[in-house]
Amino acid sequence: YSTLLRTQRQEFHGRIAKALEDHFPDLVDTQPELLAHHCTQAGLTERAIGFWRSAGRRSVARSANAEAAAHFTSALDLLRALPPDQPRDAQELDLTLDLAVPLIAIHGFGSSRVEECALHAIELADSLPGSPSGFAAHRVAWNSCLMRQPLPRTLQLARDLARLADEDRSPAKIAAAHRSLGYSLLMVGEFREADEILARGAAIADTVADREFAVYGEHPSMVCRFYGGQAKMSVGFPDSAAKLLDAAVAIARRQDNAHGLAWALGVAAHVCTIQHDAAGALRFASEALETAREHRMPQWIALSERCMGWAMHRLGSFAAGIDHLTEGIARWNDTGAKLHTTQCELALVDCLLREDRPAEARVHLDAARAHCANYGEAYMAAEMDRLEALLLQREHAPHELVEDHLMRSLSTARRQSARLFELHTATTFAEILAARGERHRAIDVLAPVYGWFTEGFEMTDLKGAKALIDALA
Repeated sequence: YSTLLRTQRQEFHGRIAKALEDHFPDLVDTQPELLAHHCTQAGLTERAIGFWRSAGRRSVARSANAEAAAHFTSALDLLRALPPDQPRDAQELDLTLDLAVPLIAIHGFGSSRVEECALHAIELADSLPGSPSGFAAHRVAWNSCLMRQPLPRTLQLARDLARLADEDRSPAKIAAAHRSLGYSLLMVGEFREADEILARGAAIADTVADREFAVYGEHPSMVCRFYGGQAKMSVGFPDSAAKLLDAAVAIARRQDNAHGLAWALGVAAHVCTIQHDAAGALRFASEALETAREHRMPQWIALSERCMGWAMHRLGSFAAGIDHLTEGIARWNDTGAKLHTTQCELALVDCLLREDRPAEARVHLDAARAHCANYGEAYMAAEMDRLEALLLQREHAPHELVEDHLMRSLSTARRQSARLFELHTATTFAEILAARGERHRAIDVLAPVYGWFTEGFEMTDLKGAKALIDALA
């Protein structure tokens, strides 16, 4: 081969490509990368680009994400060698969006590689007014911004997406925009509006063919349901939340997509940690971790380890639990993600307080406050003041200061319609009052909050609150 002239090599590669197409159509369908290679070597650039793209899409479909990224990159390398013009730029935009899908699985939504891809997609989209791929470009830019930038910016991008989708009147785009806006609202603590928008997004997505969501690398039917589960849990409907989470995991299994399954299971584990369900968190996190490790998805490995560590600690494995939790947080930070830093720090505070290590807990609580203030990640704001009260109690602060933070926590939870966090704080408040002998006041704080709930009475938090009320009465 090395002794052939370049023109001879090209001729032979071209003949091989033609023979494969003429006589082995099944091979062309199942191994388009083989055609792509021969067309590339033959100098048949446009045909090679098409086959590389087909190969990338096949690899994405079977969760071979590193392979898919290599195929899309090969197509882009060939495309960029062509003379620039509008059709070429439009094709580059589509391939850049294709590349973003496996990059997200390989590196995580918050990675610099995904951010670079998103910025380039926006640059191309802005140079192609009216491009049908413009919305998808702004959508991937929102996703990257979500993980790395302060939430007010993310929320504005999500509102822009909703406006673009409404103007287009495409149900697929409207569903994708609802997913983005609903999750952005969830992260800033607007739980009730997030719940409504995510529910609407799931309903719209259910009417749309799956293929229309391929460009996003995710399905709003699934994503709106598992983030809707978090919103529904936060506003105080645990059974409804559990049904949404189970439905989301079922969709992920049905789609047979490893990235989607690890994501859905990881979010389910995350929601279990928020509602203090250690057994559920451990169950979901274990399967998520197994799936994420098998397919080398660092973001979901990190999320699973975080949730698993918290659950192990709650179940009594203190040293191993802290190790898993800190390792998961370190991995999460390594992906470039800033989102959920507040929750990560508060999980450490919770564990350290359980081990009576207030000095270390103080360091992490201060870090949580700083991140919440800088990034606007307010969905854990009520929990932050509740844990502050517990920490102040360990630091032997005056009763008035402890109660001040508990009242602030209750006020925040009520303002956000966060009945779950209101229950957490009311229970903590009642326990503190009961320990001081103020039994009647403790009942007055907790009983009305508990009485609001209409479902989920087997949930850990509600069972604990009921047991406390019975003991006080």
